[in-house]
Amino acid sequence: FKQLQASSYDRSQTDPNDLKTWFANNDYGQFIRTEQHAGRTEWVIMEHLGPGAVTRIWTPLLADKNKMVVRFYFDGSDEPGIEENFNELMRGRGRIAPPFAFISWHDPAVSEGVGSDLYFPIPYAKGCKITLSEVPFYYSVDYRAYSSDTAVETFSWTAYDGLHATTEEVGKGLSN
Repeated sequence: FKQLQASSYDRSQTDPNDLKTWFANNDYGQFIRTEQHAGRTEWVIMEHLGPGAVTRIWTPLLADKNKMVVRFYFDGSDEPGIEENFNELMRGRGRIAPPFAFISWHDPAVSEGVGSDLYFPIPYAKGCKITLSEVPFYYSVDYRAYSSDTAVETFSWTAYDGLHATTEEVGKGLSN
């Protein structure tokens, strides 16, 4: 596989010979494009065609983003396969629990302005697009791109729920 990353890097960093842009550091509020879905604007932060798997997402948790929704569109579908409150998903308060999603800070009382990570693998057979319901702040999405002949079962909540015992066992192992 090839390990790739989509992030909020400064899109004006295009030419190392242009010192005015090469050292640009406005690496927040960046995205690939906006799209319209069901009458709403969505900000695309990751898109990959072909089989793969999202392996990690990182973002800081900001109070003004507490209503932001993340949507994963799999295999060219117009309907999201995952549609969750982004901060709750990243905090581990959504359907994916710690240790697969968590606040990366030692004090559990602090839940704003700190980083959060999602490490649960989210596979897809033909492609994945991730959107947010608001302009993103900082983010990083790490994902694997597999060769086109790799058979991958696309993530679904039904399959996830069927693996409850396995995720519990792996989660306990990781926590220990």
